[in-house]
Amino acid sequence: MKLRLFFTFSLLLPTFKVFPIDEFPFPKIWEQVVKNSPETKSILLEKESSDKSIDRLSRYWMPSLYANSQIISTNDPTLTFMNYLGEGQVKQDDFITSHLNSPSNNVFNSTQIGVDFLLYDGGSRVSYLKSQSHYSKALDYEQKEILLKQYMRTISEYSQIILVQNYENEVTSIEKNLTSIIKNYHVGERSNPIGYSGLLSLKSIQNKINSIKEEITSKIKISKKTLNLMSGNENMNWNTNSIPIEKFVSTYFFNPDESSKSYQFQAEIEKSNSINEKITSDNAKYLPKVGVFSQANIYGGDRGVNPAYVLGAYLKFNFTPSDYGSAEETALIAQAKKESAQALALSESIAKDISQQNIESIKNKLVLLKNDENITDEQIKVLTKLFNNGNISMSQIADILNKRIDLIINKYSLKEVLLNSNLQLVSLTNKSVEPKDIWSLK
Repeated sequence: MKLRLFFTFSLLLPTFKVFPIDEFPFPKIWEQVVKNSPETKSILLEKESSDKSIDRLSRYWMPSLYANSQIISTNDPTLTFMNYLGEGQVKQDDFITSHLNSPSNNVFNSTQIGVDFLLYDGGSRVSYLKSQSHYSKALDYEQKEILLKQYMRTISEYSQIILVQNYENEVTSIEKNLTSIIKNYHVGERSNPIGYSGLLSLKSIQNKINSIKEEITSKIKISKKTLNLMSGNENMNWNTNSIPIEKFVSTYFFNPDESSKSYQFQAEIEKSNSINEKITSDNAKYLPKVGVFSQANIYGGDRGVNPAYVLGAYLKFNFTPSDYGSAEETALIAQAKKESAQALALSESIAKDISQQNIESIKNKLVLLKNDENITDEQIKVLTKLFNNGNISMSQIADILNKRIDLIINKYSLKEVLLNSNLQLVSLTNKSVEPKDIWSLK
């Protein structure tokens, strides 16, 4: 019976699978985010449409060609006579009153092929092409801005995982010491109020640690879930590569150059330039249009076929009342857009200064906090010796352990603020965040 059970169990063993934990370096995650991004696909399609428009408008200098052909069956007096005239086959009988007023039903056909060459339009088409070119450049910057925002979201979540994992390691280290103390603490019975009070203090610290670990687990799950949704990855069983948070920040958190302008600012400037170019188009509405044209006509019917042609030039003026004042309106819109861009530049400059000051301040606080940690660690060593010699109570040990945990909590709170300040600087950069460029970083 035992042999049969063992044999059955051994058959079941291969059905148990061990799922390995994949390691996803940041460039790999980022590459998948870009491939899966609907925002990126949307702006690329819009940019492609704009490029098609520029290509179409660049042929503005070419003449317009047209062709028209029709066949009619009619007994209309005017159409009948005019088509006979077009055929060049008007006869004496056609002027008989009864024939003119009540012609019989006839079938006619006519074909026109022509060309219209606009020689001067006041610069309207050229300025519109320039306007569209500026708009296309604005879309380029908007595409880069969208990519940068996605990059910021990705590095934010990825760095959050690295940070809280480091946080967890430090808390776990304290927990191991605490567990060892509780396990070897033999005077914590209720009959010994002083000892029991110390034990309760230790258990309170354990509950605090458990709460911290639960918060850490939740943060990791949320960040992984977010990255999975962004990248289209369904596997939650993955880890970041082993990289210190400081190294990750220095590698992937770009700082803006002193003279650089953000993608958003550059997009706004190009939009302003695009609107500004339209002023010429609006002014051109008041200017004459000069052109030449030619048309070949072929008329046919039951009496024969006759070709004819027309050559000419034209001068056109626009007197539409609603068009007057449009150039001034466009100029005001362009100026407003430019002022908006300057306001954005000022806002970015202020944000940059504030972020840099915050980073410097937080780094100084972290140095001071590190000193506190060193002092507290030394206190723990000294108090542990005193406790082992019976000179102090366990409550005093618990107090210093609790202080040590509070220092860890404060440190990682500061590091989160530091990450956010660094992230603010990333939003102001104009460096390329294309996956191929991110893979090349070391």
